[in-house]
Amino acid sequence: MDSFIQRFAFALIGFLSVFSSTFAQNVVTGHVRTLQGKAVEYARVLALAPGDSTILGYTFTDATGSYRLSIKSTIPQLILSAASMEIERMDRLIPNISQTYNFSVREA
Repeated sequence: MDSFIQRFAFALIGFLSVFSSTFAQNVVTGHVRTLQGKAVEYARVLALAPGDSTILGYTFTDATGSYRLSIKSTIPQLILSAASMEIERMDRLIPNISQTYNFSVREA
């Protein structure tokens, strides 16, 4: 009976590990500001797959230039992109982990 419980416990732990990594969700937060430090309101922030530019998540900045982006993907890296009518688009390759990333962008 002990052997059965151990096998069951290992199987359950293995299943939960695979299940949780398959549905992992990372959160990227930060600000979009101009080089002069002015907050950029309503900037579009995208998370893109590096290979084919599939959109993995998107959001817009608030009045303070802040954003929060949830990404449900297991790819190791992604392209984080910020753009609006007021600024030049900026793309950065970042690791796909929960983190803070702040953009300092040029005005258009």
